[in-house]
Amino acid sequence: YVFQGNSSSVATALTDAIAKHNRRNPSHPVLFINYAALDPALTNEHCKRSHFRFDADVDMKMAALTEYIAVREDIESVYLINQDYSYGQAVAGAARSMLKRKRPDLSIVGDDLHPIGRVKDFSPYIAKIKSSGAQAIVTGNWGSDLTLLIKSARQMGVDVDFFTFNVGMTGGVSTIGEAGIERVHQITNWHANINELTRNNAALYRNQHPDVFEDAYYGSVRRAVRMLEKAMIESGSADPVSVGSALRNMSLTDDTGLVSMRGDNHQLLQPLFVSKLVRVSPENGLIGVENSGLGFKTVAEIPAEKTRMPTTCQFE
Repeated sequence: YVFQGNSSSVATALTDAIAKHNRRNPSHPVLFINYAALDPALTNEHCKRSHFRFDADVDMKMAALTEYIAVREDIESVYLINQDYSYGQAVAGAARSMLKRKRPDLSIVGDDLHPIGRVKDFSPYIAKIKSSGAQAIVTGNWGSDLTLLIKSARQMGVDVDFFTFNVGMTGGVSTIGEAGIERVHQITNWHANINELTRNNAALYRNQHPDVFEDAYYGSVRRAVRMLEKAMIESGSADPVSVGSALRNMSLTDDTGLVSMRGDNHQLLQPLFVSKLVRVSPENGLIGVENSGLGFKTVAEIPAEKTRMPTTCQFE
C-alpha cells in the first residue's frame, strides 16, 4: 500500500509507476491511497484501477466554493492567483468556468500564475490586485505561497476576502494570525468545529498527542484508514486486489455524515464545508488551531451527493 497526498504531480507519477508495477508483478500488487492530491485528471482521463482518492478533487471543491461565492451579492469582482503547476492551473480553470456559469455578472479582474515556492515577496502581485479593485481572491496556494500572500495583503491594506483550499494545513493559521480574521475562508472535507463529534475527535487527538504541534486536519486520512479497515474485514484479506474490490462502492458513516466510494472512478463522495477564520472563545465554544486563539466556523455545507461530478474515467 502507498499513502500519498499534497502533490498532484507526484501522484500522477505514482499512478503510472504503480500501474506498470502491477502489470509486471501481478502476484505482488500495490494499491495507491491518495488523501490529498487533487488534480481532477487522477479520477478522470488519468484514472487507474489501483488508485483511490479520499479527498474531494479540485472541481468538486471549486463547485462547492463557487456555490457560496455565487450567493454573496457583496462580491462583484474576483482575482485568481495560483501556483504554476497542474494543480494550480486546475484551480484557476475551474474557478473561471464555474464563476462565469453561476455568476455571469461577476467580473474576474485578474488571473495570475506564479512559480511554486519561489516567490518571497508577493507585494507586486498584491499591488496588481489592489489596482484591479477586486473584492475577493480565489487561490489554491498552499504553504508559504499562501501565508506570504495573505500577510502581504494585510500589510498593504488590501481588505479583501480570501477563498482558499489549504489555509488549514500545518502552520497556516498560526503563521497568518490576525491577518486572516473574518476574511480568510477555506473549503474542506473536515474541520474541528463542524459539530459535536468533530469537536470531540479534535479534542481526543490533542489529548493523545499533547506534544505534537499539528492539530487534527486530514479527515481524509482518517476516512481512508477506516475504509481500509472495513475493506480488509469484509474481504477477510489484506491482499490489495481483494481490498480494492471491497472499497469500490463502499459507504460508512463518519463524524461529518455518510461518505461513499464511487465504483466508476474511485473518488470518495463526502460532505464539504466552507468555513471562515474567526476568534475562538468560551462564549462561541469553538476549538482553536495551533494554540493561535483562532479557529474555523462553518458558513456553508454542501451534501456529499451534490459534490458528484461527471467522469471520463475508463479503467483498463
